[in-house]
Amino acid sequence: MKNYNSVRTMFAGLAMTATCMMAQTALPVKTLYSGSSVSNRDTVLNKLAAAGFQEVPFSSTNAELGSMVEVNNPTKTAVDAKRTTNAAAAVYTGVVKAGYAPLQAPAPATSGAEAPEQHYDFKKSSDGAQAWATMQSNGMPYISVKAIGGSKAHGAGSWKASLTVPVAGQHLYAYMLLPEVSVSGNFEANGPGRFQARFTADLQMNGHPAWSSEAVRSMQLQKSFETVYTDASPSSCSGYDKDSPAYYLTQFGDGMHPTPASWGLVDPSPLKFVILDLGVFPAGQKVDLTFLGRLQASNSSVCCGAVGDYFCSRGEASVKWHDEANPVRLWFGPAIP
Repeated sequence: MKNYNSVRTMFAGLAMTATCMMAQTALPVKTLYSGSSVSNRDTVLNKLAAAGFQEVPFSSTNAELGSMVEVNNPTKTAVDAKRTTNAAAAVYTGVVKAGYAPLQAPAPATSGAEAPEQHYDFKKSSDGAQAWATMQSNGMPYISVKAIGGSKAHGAGSWKASLTVPVAGQHLYAYMLLPEVSVSGNFEANGPGRFQARFTADLQMNGHPAWSSEAVRSMQLQKSFETVYTDASPSSCSGYDKDSPAYYLTQFGDGMHPTPASWGLVDPSPLKFVILDLGVFPAGQKVDLTFLGRLQASNSSVCCGAVGDYFCSRGEASVKWHDEANPVRLWFGPAIP
């Protein structure tokens, strides 16, 4: 009997523990809207403005903001990062193997996108990489990465907001505005290189994945780099048949529009609105929301040539700068049918 009671007590304890664990577990995340239509976005936002919903200003969440950049070429690596609370975090770094300095000294982007004069000139810079990353105090990211020749660039921006559930049984809702993302560059027939860009955006809730989006763009050559170079001129990189310089772009994932097979100006992805129902929590529970946006660019082949006249392909990608007042909004409230 004693053993039976012990077993019964143990199972009762396990049942109570399981019940408590279930109370601490949110329902599966539900996407209420994800797209570029302002009217469709506003239809959902109007529901969140109704009686019974309590908006929590992003500025009241004691938001922890961060930015990080890393670049490298065959001989150099540079990294920088910054973390703040309720204040913008902006960083820049760059490396170049050889060449001339930019017309304007590069610096972190604090009030808008960096000036073009801060970029390395892809004809006058050998294997250069640059990265800017800014997380504005309101949760809006800006990232810009450039890869010339054999180089890689990576930028990231993050925010973490902490909330406490006021009333039991209420849902937590989140709205995020994702800026346009663009990919562009220059293809140098005398210095060809494969270029790839990748953008990811992730939202975590109490350390667990809640929402994610990813897009990849890559440029491919129609002929192999192993083709024997047939031009006797020394003014080009060897190992490539420049009589067949055709190339094309491929894509994977969502988040960016298809890019035309041209290295001129390209159409960026549209501004994207995301509204999520993050589930139900018990009163008094603390909920941490963490957003991380990352942008990477790389180019495969090193530059050749001489100072002032390098042969390099160049790729770049950017998350557009926006001065939106409220790119992140949060609410507690009843279920939305």
